[in-house]
Amino acid sequence: MTHKDDAAFARASSENNSSEFGLSKREYFAALALQGLLSDSGETYPMPKEISDWAVKYADALIDALNQEPEKK
Repeated sequence: MTHKDDAAFARASSENNSSEFGLSKREYFAALALQGLLSDSGETYPMPKEISDWAVKYADALIDALNQEPEKK
């Protein structure tokens, strides 16, 4: 199971056994979604707040999908 607040690039810390480091998975997925949304050069871009909200919604949807049980074939 993946959690939105888990570290995207976890590494063990010797101080308190924490694996938090850098961006959360949610932040990382949202950044990738934003990059994809902005990569279409033929598209008229919405206001920054709107496109940022879209990126976060895509990130949350990906996390939800990753947490679903895989279908058995």
